[in-house]
Amino acid sequence: MNLMVNYMTRTIPPELGSLSNLGALSLARNNVSGTIPPSIGNLSSLSKLSFMYCNLQGEIPREIGRLRGLRFVQLSVNNLSGKVPFGLYNISNINFLALGVNQLKGNILADIGSTLPNLQALYLLDNLFTRTLPTSLLHKLQALGLHQNKFTQLPSSLGNLTSLIILYLGQNNIHGNIPTSLGNCHRLLELDLSQDNLNGPIPPEIMKPSTLSELLWLGQNALSGSLPLEIGSLKNRGNLDVSHNKLLGSIPNILGSCLSLEWLELENNSFEGEIPQSLRTLRGLRLLDLSHNNLSGLIPSYLGEFQLDILNLSVNRLHGQVLIQGVFQNTSAISVGNNHLCGGIAKLDLSPYSSSKSSKNKLSHKLKMILVVVVALVICATLLVVFFIFLQQ
Repeated sequence: MNLMVNYMTRTIPPELGSLSNLGALSLARNNVSGTIPPSIGNLSSLSKLSFMYCNLQGEIPREIGRLRGLRFVQLSVNNLSGKVPFGLYNISNINFLALGVNQLKGNILADIGSTLPNLQALYLLDNLFTRTLPTSLLHKLQALGLHQNKFTQLPSSLGNLTSLIILYLGQNNIHGNIPTSLGNCHRLLELDLSQDNLNGPIPPEIMKPSTLSELLWLGQNALSGSLPLEIGSLKNRGNLDVSHNKLLGSIPNILGSCLSLEWLELENNSFEGEIPQSLRTLRGLRLLDLSHNNLSGLIPSYLGEFQLDILNLSVNRLHGQVLIQGVFQNTSAISVGNNHLCGGIAKLDLSPYSSSKSSKNKLSHKLKMILVVVVALVICATLLVVFFIFLQQ
């Protein structure tokens, strides 16, 4: 029975439980109010259940554990509360379980891997689950979405999930280092560990899965050290975010090997040196944020050739002239403030670029160099005179 997007506004009738031969039930995207009736446990033939995007409240009835034939369970985006009934974790046929965006709490069953041996996708995002992640998740699991909860630890056993394609653990309270064992997840396409309390260096091992092509989000943590050179092996990655950390050193040239990059966020770190010329190969970039670092030198001319939607170079130590082509013509798309820049289009309201001023700066630099040499010669001559006087005595 599929009543998806039927604009239903009533409660789920208890009489629904009399349909014992019903194989699939979907009320998704309706404004159904009230609770899930306990009589749902009478739908003994049910293999698919979807109440996604409804307005259901209350607890998940424990009677749902009687539906031993369930394979697909989608109860996301409701107002369900309380703990997940133990019986739901014991339906061994389930391969897809999504309870995200509710107000569910408690711990995930520690041995969920043995009670749900066929589980391939587990989405419990945006709830109130706490403490550590279960360590018994099975090798069949391909998608694990546990972001926006209250987990505190990242077990090294996650590296055993060698079939994993999607791993979302961002916006928790996870602390400690990123486990190097994640490098064993060779099929991983998407990895989100952002907005946690992770510290220490970024392990090169997590850069090794060459299939990590969709996204790598490590932003808003306390990660330190330099950006690993192994990052260049992720040639097919589309989205890289290591912003708001404590990373330092130069932006590695090898980043220019990531030819599929569309979003590159390195802001709010301590990167220094010039913006690498090697980034000129990243012709698919749509967003580039290098703000709030210690970058110096000139703005590379190739940035004016990119089809960027957003470019943020603000709060660095860049100097010289702002370009006037490409994205630099759109003041709503660029930010270059708090540098030592001049020129650009009039709307940027920067001091005008002056070639004579540039010549004067070059001349001033030459005069400074000459003065240094003269002073050094005078000092050497003085020392020689003192030395000869000393010898005559």
